[in-house]
Amino acid sequence: DNDFRQEVAAWGLPSSLFDSNTWKLFEPQLRHDFAIFDTYEYEEEEPLPCPIGVYISQDDPKVGPSGGNPELMEHWSAESSHLHMTVDVFRGNHFYLQD
Repeated sequence: DNDFRQEVAAWGLPSSLFDSNTWKLFEPQLRHDFAIFDTYEYEEEEPLPCPIGVYISQDDPKVGPSGGNPELMEHWSAESSHLHMTVDVFRGNHFYLQD
C-alpha cells in the first residue's frame, strides 16, 4: 500500500489526496487507472488522417521537459498521416489544468 501511495505521489497529485478519508474515496479509482496503464499493450494501426496536437505540462514529473522524458511525446507523430504535429507546453505539473 505504501509503494502504491509513493507511485501516485510521484505523478504530482496534491498532498491532500493522501488524507485517510480522501484516500479511501480515491484509492479504488486510482488503482483501476494504474492497472489500465500497467497492462496496456500498443497495437499498431493505420495513421489517423488528421494532424495531432500534443499537450504536456512543463513540470510533469514523468514526461515533462523538466522532469522526465518529453521525447515520449514525439512518438505521437507516427499516429498521423500528416507531416506536422504540434506540441504545446503548459506551466504546471501533470495536472496542469488544475494548477
